[in-house]
Amino acid sequence: MTTDRGTAGRAAGVAGAEVRPVAGHIGAEITGVDLTGELDDAVVGLIREAVLRWKVVFFRDQRLDHAGHVAFARRFGEPVVLGRRGSASPAGFPEVETTADRLELGGRFGMEHEEWLQRRRHTLLRGWHCDHGA
Repeated sequence: MTTDRGTAGRAAGVAGAEVRPVAGHIGAEITGVDLTGELDDAVVGLIREAVLRWKVVFFRDQRLDHAGHVAFARRFGEPVVLGRRGSASPAGFPEVETTADRLELGGRFGMEHEEWLQRRRHTLLRGWHCDHGA
């Protein structure tokens, strides 16, 4: 496997896959990988290295369903299953929590849906964010 820990303009690749940094210190795009198919250990190793090196990786034009996302995640460890999820999360996939679940939080804090949406636009709660630890 070829690796690159050098400048942002250089790429690393294996078995048709290629890692191209997209910024100076964070972020890389991985091409030549179909996440819906079987990934060999060399490609999984390349992806793991890219995540460790670049912290954020992008795969364009992938068409993963919930089962595909979970299968891909399992190549890197056991996905976190939350104790509570909202009703918008898909049944049968406890590892998948949708951002729509966050819209239910207003009721938990005694707010109408519209008030919750307005408040979260102007606080640290806005946008999508997820911290999970094993």
